[in-house]
Amino acid sequence: MCTTQTCIVLINAFSLAIINTHCNTPPQINDISSIHKHATKLQVAGWNVLITGDFNMAHVPSDCYLKTSNNIDLAPCVSAFNNMIDDLGLVDLASHLHHTPDTPTTHTGNQYSHLFTYNHNSKSKNDSWVSHIDYILIPVPLACHLGTTYTTLPHTGQSNHKSLHAFLPMSSKASSNFVHRNYRVPPKTFSNWQYFIPIKKILTHHL
Repeated sequence: MCTTQTCIVLINAFSLAIINTHCNTPPQINDISSIHKHATKLQVAGWNVLITGDFNMAHVPSDCYLKTSNNIDLAPCVSAFNNMIDDLGLVDLASHLHHTPDTPTTHTGNQYSHLFTYNHNSKSKNDSWVSHIDYILIPVPLACHLGTTYTTLPHTGQSNHKSLHAFLPMSSKASSNFVHRNYRVPPKTFSNWQYFIPIKKILTHHL
């Protein structure tokens, strides 16, 4: 069991607000409503809002392939999550870039190669869950300029978490990136927020 932790970092020079959260297990609809409320207030005040973190739920069917029962009891939260994305004009960066289908018909080839695969608590050693519960939600105007990569955590096959990185090329010789570091909210010192700093160099061109 984990409890919801949320922190907000404001970068004044670029009117950028980054909301990072680690939701309850299972998530509660009040968690989503609270994040939505804070994000709306920031947008009304003129901030460009990015939301990152571990929401402990898949927001489309293809993201919980073979384990859809996990999301049945979370239907109100999933609905609130998708309403939040639509209302704030955000997109899930991974799904946006990889064009993940809403309803999978097969699990072959590379159709889900960018998603998280694991077999923790599976009924058979041959079962492999596919999940996507960590998100970078980003304003539509910026989404087409960003890419994502995934890196595997230790204990591959036992977790549905990976580090989720978003990056934007700054030139032909260099690139800049920010990252949702695994699925943990940064400590009080915000030491992990160093991963977000490089994006300051390029936001003025696209927001």
